[in-house]
Amino acid sequence: MMERYDANDDRKVTQEEINTNREAWHKEFDANNDGKLSLDEFKQLFLKARAQRIVRQFQRFDRDGDAGLTAEEYLRPLADMVEMRDRNGDGALSREDMGRRYKNRDRMMRRDGGREDAEETEAAPEGESSN
Repeated sequence: MMERYDANDDRKVTQEEINTNREAWHKEFDANNDGKLSLDEFKQLFLKARAQRIVRQFQRFDRDGDAGLTAEEYLRPLADMVEMRDRNGDGALSREDMGRRYKNRDRMMRRDGGREDAEETEAAPEGESSN
């Protein structure tokens, strides 16, 4: 979020910085200058936001900085995921193990008419999806 919105590099993000950035991106991707983003135009905006996240994520995995991921580098971040989050000790993860985050997600899905992607769709353009 800081990387995208902190325009003056003061390590703070103001609403003005967010609005300015989003207005600029809207203008950048409004290819036909009609003041609206079509689905195709929005896809391009979304892909730009995701591309930035993809590069950062790759860099996090690539611990030795050699621009290539070994199986060990790729596996390491989730190597003990089940052990750390298995609250009921059954050797598997379920919504029960995930706790409040999934309860809140389920509540949000009901509010948004059952759209499972509602949470991700809202967060994605900012490039800060919780996934």
